[in-house]
Amino acid sequence: MGFYIGLTGYLCKDKRPNGVQWMLQQGLIPLDRLMVESDAPYMYPNIRKLPKETQETMATFSLNMETFQHCSYKRNEPCSVAVTAAVIAACMGVGPDVVAQATTENATKVFSLT
Repeated sequence: MGFYIGLTGYLCKDKRPNGVQWMLQQGLIPLDRLMVESDAPYMYPNIRKLPKETQETMATFSLNMETFQHCSYKRNEPCSVAVTAAVIAACMGVGPDVVAQATTENATKVFSLT
């Protein structure tokens, strides 16, 4: 079909047994069609709402929290995109660098940035 799927911090709040987290874990959302969004102000990534195993996987990424020191965590904004990408990575079982690279390439294609 040629469409891309954009994910926001809502991913952290998704509790449905067959929801977005599950779809990422099952490989039903292909990485080459995925984008990360920050334009939904009320969809910030609240990682405390994630399942314990996802939180533990994220802890292994050793995210530099200084990067996020200016994020409000009360609204979704550009500085929170890295957290959303880390959640995607944890769900997919890949490193956040893999998600960052793929979503950057996807955005470059979609917005003709080359």
